Amino acid sequence: MNTAPVTRTIYVLVGLPFSGKTTLAAQLVRENDAYLIERDRFLEDLRHDPQTRARVAEEAQSVGQPISRLASIREENARNDVLTRIYVERVRDMILATEKPVVIVDGTHLQALSRSFIRELPGWRTVAVVLPTDAEECIRRLTSSVPTGIRSAITPDLIRRMAAVYEPPGMAEGFDELHSA
Repeated sequence: MNTAPVTRTIYVLVGLPFSGKTTLAAQLVRENDAYLIERDRFLEDLRHDPQTRARVAEEAQSVGQPISRLASIREENARNDVLTRIYVERVRDMILATEKPVVIVDGTHLQALSRSFIRELPGWRTVAVVLPTDAEECIRRLTSSVPTGIRSAITPDLIRRMAAVYEPPGMAEGFDELHSA
């Protein structure tokens, strides 16, 4: 937990794709005149940034060249971990730079690493808001929508795999409050 006097609040939305996070984020932004950080848009921008691409390639290379399917999976996981670390660094910087009293971070944040930007943010109250929509309902929503951008890469299988690796947020991560939407 933060020890500095709390003056501002960060809401970290946690849930599967199509669980309702973006709808809730829009509502929270309207109600709180909040600063919105959209993880999907942010990661899409990171993937196209030449400096980020070079850093991901360099750091993931330490895993080694793929010589089998397993090595390929390890390399892909390493790239994703590097992207997540870059995301965490930049989100923390964006939060510290904003003058808004409320920040909404809209993203899946299914694993503790992706939520670690909340550490070392003195003066911020941190709230995890979990959208507990189950995988099958998210898949139903996926198949009845027309996803665009990064969301167009989401498949029913991906949602099921994401649900399988979900780590519920906890107070030990540094959250001041945990809520279910």
